[in-house]
Amino acid sequence: MSSNTAVDTGTFSPQRVVADLRELASRTGGPEGSRRLCWTPEWVNARNLLREELSGLPVEVDVDEAGNLWAYLRGISKDTLVVGSHLDSVPKGGWLDGALGVFAGLELLRSLAAQGTPAVTVALVDWADEEGARFSRSLFGSAAVMGTVDVDIMRGLSDKEGNKLIDILPQHGVDIDNLDGAQTRVADTKAYVEVHIEQGPILESMNLGICTVTGTKGIERERLIFKGQAAHAGTMPMPMRRDSFRAAARLALAVADIGESHDGVTTVGAVACKPGVVTAVAGETTITLDMRHIDTAELAAMYSESIAAAHAAAEAEGCTVEFEHIFR
Repeated sequence: MSSNTAVDTGTFSPQRVVADLRELASRTGGPEGSRRLCWTPEWVNARNLLREELSGLPVEVDVDEAGNLWAYLRGISKDTLVVGSHLDSVPKGGWLDGALGVFAGLELLRSLAAQGTPAVTVALVDWADEEGARFSRSLFGSAAVMGTVDVDIMRGLSDKEGNKLIDILPQHGVDIDNLDGAQTRVADTKAYVEVHIEQGPILESMNLGICTVTGTKGIERERLIFKGQAAHAGTMPMPMRRDSFRAAARLALAVADIGESHDGVTTVGAVACKPGVVTAVAGETTITLDMRHIDTAELAAMYSESIAAAHAAAEAEGCTVEFEHIFR
C-alpha cells in the first residue's frame, strides 16, 4: 500500500482494541466464558456493539445474503483489502477467539479514517457462523462468499433443541436459497488479513509472541449413529449385549490412534445415547467426529481409515453404523 494507507502508530491504539474486547466480554460473556453462539440474541448483541463503534466512522455498513456484516472505508482505488474475523463463539468460548480479529480490524478503520482517504478501499468483515458450534457446520458465511456451501446439507441441520437451521436463518434475514449474491463481495478483493489468537500451546512453548500462518488444516466432519439393542442393565448378560455405546467407544479410541499415526488431529466432541438412562444398555449412540490435517492426502487417508474403523467397531459389538456427512 502507498504511504497514505500505512497505519500511523499515533492513531492506532492497541489499548482501544483491548477496551472494546473487554466491553464485548462484559456484554456477552460470564464466569464460564463467551456465549455468542451464532443466530442467538447474544450474538446479535455483539454485533450491535460493533455497529455502535462503526457509527462514528465514515464507513458504509451492510449485511450480505449470508449474514456477513461488512464495513467499507472507501479508498481512491476500488481495489480492496479485507480484514476481519468473527464475533460468534463456541459455548464457554475464549474472549479473544475471533473477536480480536474483528476489533483489531475496527481499529485499523479508525486509524486510516483519521488520516484521510486511503489509497485502496479497506473492508472490515464479521463472518457469520464461523464456529458452527450450534449446527455443527463451520464457516457458513465465508463459504457462501466463496460459493462452496452445500445447501442440501444445510437443510438437514438442527441444533440440540431440534431447531432447524433453515427455520432460524430467515429470522436474521438470510434465505438459504439466495446465498449466491454474497459472492460479489470478493470481486475487487486483492488481499485478506486476519489477526487471530493461536488457540494452542506452540508459540508460548517457543517464547514467541506472534507468527505468520503458513497453512490451514482441512476438515472432515461426520455424524455417526451406532445402532444396537436397548436392554435392561441388570438382566442382559454381557456376552449377549449389542451395546451401541461400546461400539462408539471403540471407534473413539481407534480414531485417536489414527490421528496420531498421521500427525493429524481427531476429535469425538459430542455423544448422545438412547434411551439415555442409567438402568439401560444404550440401543442407539450418536457421536460427532472431527478430523483435521494440513495435507489433503493425509486427511483423505485419515477419513477412509476412520470409516473402516467405525464399521469394525460396530461389527465387534453386534451393531450397525450409519454416517451423516456434516462438513468438508
